[in-house]
Amino acid sequence: MSVWRSEDGRPRLVWRLALFALILALALGPLIVVRPQWLQLALAGGAFTAVLARWSRLIEKRSLSYFGLEVSARFFGECAFGFGIGVCAVGAVFASLLMWGGTAQTYWHPETLTRSGQAAIGAFAIRMMMVGYWEETLFRGFLFRQFSESSAGPAQLSFRTALAVALASVLFGLAHAWTDSFSWAAFALLSLNGAAFAVPMLMTGRLGMSIGLHTAWNFAQSSIFGLPMSGNAPSVSLLSITQEAPDWWSGGSYGPEAGAAGLLGTALMAILAWAACRRSNMITS
Repeated sequence: MSVWRSEDGRPRLVWRLALFALILALALGPLIVVRPQWLQLALAGGAFTAVLARWSRLIEKRSLSYFGLEVSARFFGECAFGFGIGVCAVGAVFASLLMWGGTAQTYWHPETLTRSGQAAIGAFAIRMMMVGYWEETLFRGFLFRQFSESSAGPAQLSFRTALAVALASVLFGLAHAWTDSFSWAAFALLSLNGAAFAVPMLMTGRLGMSIGLHTAWNFAQSSIFGLPMSGNAPSVSLLSITQEAPDWWSGGSYGPEAGAAGLLGTALMAILAWAACRRSNMITS
């Protein structure tokens, strides 16, 4: 038995992960000097997609759809539907904070109505869209397929599938360790957050809804409801809140992703995504 190649002729998992990381680093390294950040993320997304497409063809011997990506009205429709679900989930988090005696301090911040405020929200939306695309394609697309060894399309429920989701989700949680005010609670909640984002990929074999969920989760926290997001205070938001919820519920300075309110939103998001896939024609190979 070769230590380099598996029976299907591909490099073994550890070598695939190391090789992909090296290629990705070489492709993205030059972009570190690009500014502004939204342009850097957009160019990185393009480079990442090109690397993944080449990898799919040469290493996996499959199309890019193996990793959950496709260019179709169905894919973008699922992305938009996921965005709506994500906004609803964060709205439930916001409502739960109000129930602790909070008050909506300001409904429409004057600065959001100015041209500079609209530009700031637009740029942030692009950034969050690219972050959602990037992280979902890497964690719920590439890493999930590597760990599960599953075929393209909806994943069969099995111990290996569950383990693949768990591994990818834990790595997703660890990837946020550099953020301000990161804690074990944040790690646990973000890992569960990653598992929720995986629901559409498991059920449809596509990342469209997962990308929409992820984009909305980040964007709605910061730019709609004025909540801290992964330790980052919102710069421009449509709403803000003065609330008295304890840190174990609100997540404190890290935001809902480190509190029980975030767990509520994550659970609601997973349930709604599951129900949407279950009750529609989204489950196709």
